[in-house]
Amino acid sequence: MLSLPAVVPQYGPRRVTNEQRSRTVINRHILDLNNRPETASINKSASKSFTSRHTNVGAKSKTFEHEGYDKFNETHKKFGANLTVQNLDGYMYTEKRPYICDNCFQTYFTFQGANICNKFSKSDQVDIIILITSAHAHVLQRMALRTTWLTRTKQNTAKVRYLFILGHNEKYMKQIAKENEKFQDIITANFTDSYENLTLKTIAGFKWIKQRCPQAQVVMKTDDDMFVNVEALIYFSAKYSKYLSDHLFGACWVRKPIRSPKSKYFVSNLTYPNETYPKTCSGTAYVTSSKVIGKILDISSNVPFFHLEDVYVAFCLHQLGISSRRHQGFLSGSLRKHTSPCVYRAKTVISAHIHSPTKIVQIWKFKCPKFR
Repeated sequence: MLSLPAVVPQYGPRRVTNEQRSRTVINRHILDLNNRPETASINKSASKSFTSRHTNVGAKSKTFEHEGYDKFNETHKKFGANLTVQNLDGYMYTEKRPYICDNCFQTYFTFQGANICNKFSKSDQVDIIILITSAHAHVLQRMALRTTWLTRTKQNTAKVRYLFILGHNEKYMKQIAKENEKFQDIITANFTDSYENLTLKTIAGFKWIKQRCPQAQVVMKTDDDMFVNVEALIYFSAKYSKYLSDHLFGACWVRKPIRSPKSKYFVSNLTYPNETYPKTCSGTAYVTSSKVIGKILDISSNVPFFHLEDVYVAFCLHQLGISSRRHQGFLSGSLRKHTSPCVYRAKTVISAHIHSPTKIVQIWKFKCPKFR
């Protein structure tokens, strides 16, 4: 049975927090799911499959051709030749960014998710793998996704599979271990889990896909506050299959570095002196092929770390000569406040930034016309 951890009881005048409201909405949705016959059959089959499957246990860096890189080269070529995961952890983005990166991303996994892409019969096939970046405290977000649009994966037994990728946070490791024991869908790697290390998290996820799920032809990277229309994703992947081998699709545009120290996207002139980044696809959601993911992973060992994950991926793609293409189905922001929930489930919308786990559940439960 699906469930969420109980809320600690409060004494005296009760103040209902947003988190408690979210738990109530999601728990009601979980109860509704558990009472459905189709969920019972999924839980039963998944329980058997979990029991059986879980008892078993680069290329040289090219010259960066982006406009203004000569200045970048001159500014940084004298700095650090051996940037490792250990000294990347806590990297300060007010510092000079190294020009050379010798095998930067040396990660290993603690929770390895060895069976997420398992085949349960000869006819089984994994067509799409969805990499979801999450944080240890985001239990509600993960539960909201598992009980809504991730149900299309049939608890990682369908042609579409998924994983949550986390770093390390000692405070939450026991809680994560219990959660992963139940759902078997969490991967953790050996770096401090923080926003500044989101690049490490994403590259670690790519590494896991290459090692553990090479049979998947299509890869989506997204976040745990996103609504993904899986039917639209499948339709998109089939329609654009011939382009995915050398393109990355998402909400893509050329943007300028943010120079305000108050912004979490702040980048100093010392770190990156250029006026613009290469064309960048929002890290909220993008889709490409496992072939492109492999190429990004290979070249990443020689591309210096940059704390903005989507910009770092843009650096890699630029060096590889792989195009980023904007597609209107990837919404990096939410639609207007009074937009019908059915808009998010139309064939034209692949992903949308929702933020609230409660809203994700509400979108999912809303009765909409058949997918078209």
